[in-house]
Amino acid sequence: MLSTGTVLIADARHSRILEVSPTGQVLNRLCHDQLEGAPPIRDPHDIRMLATGHLLITDASGDLVIETDWRGRVHRLIGADEKVTLKDPHSAQALSDGTIMICDTGNNRIVFVDEAHESVNELEAIHGDTGWMRLHGPRYAEISDEQFLVIVDTGNNRILGCTVGGTLIWELCRVPESPLPGLHQPRWAHLRGRDEVIVCDHYNHRIVHVKRAPADS
Repeated sequence: MLSTGTVLIADARHSRILEVSPTGQVLNRLCHDQLEGAPPIRDPHDIRMLATGHLLITDASGDLVIETDWRGRVHRLIGADEKVTLKDPHSAQALSDGTIMICDTGNNRIVFVDEAHESVNELEAIHGDTGWMRLHGPRYAEISDEQFLVIVDTGNNRILGCTVGGTLIWELCRVPESPLPGLHQPRWAHLRGRDEVIVCDHYNHRIVHVKRAPADS
């Protein structure tokens, strides 16, 4: 949801991006064949509005992350050359230093790409107290305003709360006091502070809101 109250929708099955008013009116539409100088949008899974008013689209089937505007003029195209090879990416976030953090699902990593489209860092595993926790099919990643990183590690049925550098703070794989205690193929999460998270637990057909208990409780 944007500050205006409108909602951006990555309408994957229809290969399009929509902006919809609170009353359901379509205000803007970017269809699969409208991009100039780029492959058609095939399977958009994530959409964000940048401060410039441009759209940041993650096209999973196209193996691309695209910065464009509503007219289809492409300003940035990641994954179309040999600098960074993406495979089934599912989310992308523009960071304050100009890099793009991409959840590169098919390559089992989180990759950070600079303005020259070079990979400047990647996380294939998170460092925990007992060793390294390797990512498997991560579907979503997000850095909060407080600089905490949440990773939806879908293939491992867990949510990881980390530092931006990849050090584990907490792991969520079970929901306390629930008749369905384990997460099953979670696909999205949103931090509400360091120790509070909302999760789309996909195969369990539910939304889960969990707050971590104090360490001494």
